[in-house]
Parts: sequence; structure tokens; C-alpha cells
Amino acid sequence: VIMGNLGSLSESSIGAAAAGVVDPTLSAARRGAELIRALLGFSRSQPLAPQATEVGPLAALVVKLLRRSLPPATLLQLDEAPAPLWAWIDASHLQDALVNLILNARDAGATAITVRPVHAVLDAAAAAALQTPPGRYVRVDVQDDGHGMDAATRARVFEPFFTTTDVGKGTGLG
Repeated sequence: VIMGNLGSLSESSIGAAAAGVVDPTLSAARRGAELIRALLGFSRSQPLAPQATEVGPLAALVVKLLRRSLPPATLLQLDEAPAPLWAWIDASHLQDALVNLILNARDAGATAITVRPVHAVLDAAAAAALQTPPGRYVRVDVQDDGHGMDAATRARVFEPFFTTTDVGKGTGLG
């Protein structure tokens, strides 16, 4: 309803005069809708929406958006693949994962973070270890020089909503 009304307003003569307010508000409403969709997907209340996605530009967008939220002394860089890398994924979930990994690196005191999409081939042994079929995949490496995780943290890292961030700091999930 809100986005529909803002869209109608932006197309009207009044909207043209107020574009400096209407356009950012419409953009914020779209981001809010995407956030709700991502949260519902995270809680598994909404099914994944995989589609063919070129991973490099998606990673580049996340890097571009997060550069401004990192301390000035932190170097965030993207090592681009030499050729397009396509994957059948839910793009919002990959974006969320990259955001989390980069912000976790920041919180771990990293001063250098590199995001690197790469082509990967899993042979039968590697595929069996990951419980997935052998074949060609896209892997996104996120490397940093932060202090890392102790054994207790590594044991819990895949628990939903697990955080090492103190209550009242960071995402608000802790």
C-alpha cells in the first residue's frame, strides 16, 4: 500500500516537485520490504527464491555498500574473477552472508578484508565430504587478518542467532 501510493505520487505532477523526498522514501520502503523478505526467509517462513545470478556484480555491490561502514584504516577489496561466474542462488541470502562475514571481520579487528568469487570444481571425494553432488560451483572466499575464532566459537558458529557481540552492540540480535 505504502509503496503503491508513493509510486503513484512520484508519477503525478505533485511527485515531480517533491521527487527529492518521494524517491528516497520509495527507495527506503523497497529496502524495508526486502529486509522483511530476507528475515522471513531466514526464519524459513518464506521459501528461497533461487535464480541464475552473476556472483561478481553482487559481491561488488556488497563491497561498495560496506566500504563506508568500515573504519577508514580498514581496506576492503574485491578480487574480481576473470570471467563471469553464474550460480543458481537466492541473491539476498548471498548478500546477507557476505555482509555478515565482512562485518564479523570488522568486529574481529581486521584491517584488510578481501572478497574473492572463484570457480570451483568438486571431485567425488570433496563433494561427498560436503554432502553435495560433484561438479562445477562458484565459491566466494572472504579472507581477513582479524584475530579469528577460538574452538568454543567455532563449535557454535552455525547456530541461528549465535553472536559473540555484547548485548546492546552490533546487530541487536545478541
